Amino acid sequence: MEQQEVGGIYVQEKDWIENYYEYVFPNSDSQYLTENDFAGLTKEDCRIARNEIYARHGRTFSDEVLQAYFEICSWYNGWIAPEAFDDNLLNDVERYNLEMIRSYEAG
Repeated sequence: MEQQEVGGIYVQEKDWIENYYEYVFPNSDSQYLTENDFAGLTKEDCRIARNEIYARHGRTFSDEVLQAYFEICSWYNGWIAPEAFDDNLLNDVERYNLEMIRSYEAG
């Protein structure tokens, strides 16, 4: 898969959907992640995966790199400012997956 720089980070091109950049974990809102799901992911992939959970709920990002990344995702529609975002919008699966991602990033 070809990599392309977007907002200062390199992302993998997904040929299977008209060259859009899509989810690292497409089902992180409905399926619990396992350690096997992290095989081959970089720290930057994990950063994107963690923040895509928030982006899925319309959160915007003060980090220009993250905002630029999500703006090229076909599914993204950000409208909630970071300081206005309420974590209560997240379901139990998403909360669990955020902790899994953070745990993987830390260790």
